[in-house]
Amino acid sequence: MKQVTQLLTALTIIVGMMLTIGCEPDPVEPIGPSIDLISLNGADITADTVDLGASFVVNISSLQGDVPLSTIEVRENNVAVDPSRIVFDGFAAQSNPNPAVSGAANLSWDIEITADSVTEGTSTYTIIVVDENAKTASASFDITTVDPGTPVTERTMILLLNSSGPVGQGGLDLETGNQTGTTPAANWPDTDLKDMGIDLNLPAAQNWLQQIGAMNSTVLKTPAAGVVYDDVATVEEIIQIFEAGMTVVDQTEAVAEGDVFVAQTKEGNYYLINTTKITVVETDNSDSYQFSVKGL
Repeated sequence: MKQVTQLLTALTIIVGMMLTIGCEPDPVEPIGPSIDLISLNGADITADTVDLGASFVVNISSLQGDVPLSTIEVRENNVAVDPSRIVFDGFAAQSNPNPAVSGAANLSWDIEITADSVTEGTSTYTIIVVDENAKTASASFDITTVDPGTPVTERTMILLLNSSGPVGQGGLDLETGNQTGTTPAANWPDTDLKDMGIDLNLPAAQNWLQQIGAMNSTVLKTPAAGVVYDDVATVEEIIQIFEAGMTVVDQTEAVAEGDVFVAQTKEGNYYLINTTKITVVETDNSDSYQFSVKGL
């Protein structure tokens, strides 16, 4: 009987312990932070295209969960971005991850990031916030980097005079924009374009041909239809225009204001030429073309 009593007592203790354990509340998982991508470069988008090495701005909003935010990090293709490429809400990053504002319950930040300056292509950027419980939240977007090309230099008011005037005029050095001569050709190795002079069979007031040609291995072309001089911003575009153009054989038709030409000089440089003014002088051979020239 004593053994039965002891057994019942032991069972009662075990059942009581099980009931006690079963009644303990389940642990509550802490609530972590949240983050939203508000805008990218001022637009409601999650992908954009920028030049190599250019900066872009992402605006994020982050709210804490149960505890304040601790750090914020920027990753590119899951690799931490060098802090020198990041500006957090107007302040240059000191580290990455970077501390959030001490005790911050929320962040509404503009984050300026400098894109890759070497490799063209698409990268995924991720903004990660971490709270004091090590809970995280993240938002991602894509940036495609492209080579912007070589910017052109433009020279304006470049003159080419009637070649039937005094010796030393009638030619143009596209490399410098200087006026040169045309005859004899051996004396003018830097001349790239030449005026074609006059037609002696016509009256003096009408005899300027108003045509141009190339010299010294320069190749002169007329662009394909649709080329707009003002829209061309890079040397690479000029090369493409040259490659698609039609070669001028001997000389052009009569040149008019607004006519555009493209040339490759013997030095291998490319130039886009816009005819901005034609001046006809009926009393002598000081007729002239005025050009704007884009190139290196």
